[in-house]
Amino acid sequence: MKHFTKQRMFTPGPTPLLPEALLQSVITPLNHRKDDFKSLLRDIQRDLRSVFKTKNDVLLLSCSGSGAMEAALTNLVAPGEKALIAVAGKFGERWLELAEKYGVRIVPIRISYGESFDPVQISETLAGDPEIGAVFLQALETSTGALMDVEKIGKLVKQRRPDAVLVVDAITALGTMPLETDAWGLDVVIGGSQKAFMLPPGLAMLSVSQNAWTRIERCARPRYYFDLLREREAQRGGQTAFTPSISLIQGLRSALALMLQDGIDRFTANAALQAGATRAAAAAWGVSLFPKRPGDAVTALVAPAGVEPSKIISIMRQKFGAMISGGQGSMKGKIIRIGHLGYFDFLETLGMIGCLELALSEAGAGVEIGSGSRAALEFYLNIARREP
Repeated sequence: MKHFTKQRMFTPGPTPLLPEALLQSVITPLNHRKDDFKSLLRDIQRDLRSVFKTKNDVLLLSCSGSGAMEAALTNLVAPGEKALIAVAGKFGERWLELAEKYGVRIVPIRISYGESFDPVQISETLAGDPEIGAVFLQALETSTGALMDVEKIGKLVKQRRPDAVLVVDAITALGTMPLETDAWGLDVVIGGSQKAFMLPPGLAMLSVSQNAWTRIERCARPRYYFDLLREREAQRGGQTAFTPSISLIQGLRSALALMLQDGIDRFTANAALQAGATRAAAAAWGVSLFPKRPGDAVTALVAPAGVEPSKIISIMRQKFGAMISGGQGSMKGKIIRIGHLGYFDFLETLGMIGCLELALSEAGAGVEIGSGSRAALEFYLNIARREP
């Protein structure tokens, strides 16, 4: 049956765009060396501090989140210095690749895809090697949907080694999970525009603590475009060291207004609602979650026996215009992933669940039509009854 379909993004990134932010990003760009832009940048940095829950500097970089990861590593760790790299999936492996490229002596902690780190293991590894100056990890491993206990990791790291710098890739986590930069002792936290910030890719942000600045100031590694000291000086004056992504920054103002409209915790709770409804449906279908400790940014599901994930993904795209993702790294061809970041509401999620139910059935999974949608509705009603 052929029928009209509207394309919708349910991937873990890029994510649906906020129309108001998109509109702001296509109007005539401000001159980034004039007072209007300086005022805009200061307002955005103020609002970003509310999202990050920090009093630290928050810098904007015109690059992807991976660019901010590279900036963090190259500004904090000189060639030959040691860093602890926590690897739980494809994006933990990216930290590893960056460290290898830049001559860092790596102390790796590896766990299987779908697992979450034991905070004590990270703390004890750090305590056992006084040469380790920095720890790099994900708040949520996007490739698996696994959530890390960043709060406990942060507190244990600061207890064991107050001088060590803790760097957290929160590109998928910001706006989808509780994250307390200052209260948890997180020195560098990284975000990206194409996730819960509801913008196109191309803009990254990172908060930097005084502890991190101290280490950056003494890091003996040449930097140029990703020189955070140069960016700090420029951005404290309301400018950027190089020509910024002006259009995305203009759009970010509208995105932040929505995110902070009822407080960042309320915005984060929206991701929990979409994730919870999706997982209630999966339970009704008898489809297993992949990670043992899932975060709310992404739902990763194990394809039922005998069902190809690629077939489910193809049916969703071709018949319903719904874009969902497959696995990455060692989980490629084994799982499907559904994003809950940013500009989603329950109506969209319920429609996606109904279509996913049909796709699963067509792909050969023995699911009862209507069971997932019913479970999602019951989950929604239970949440609604608890709200004031």
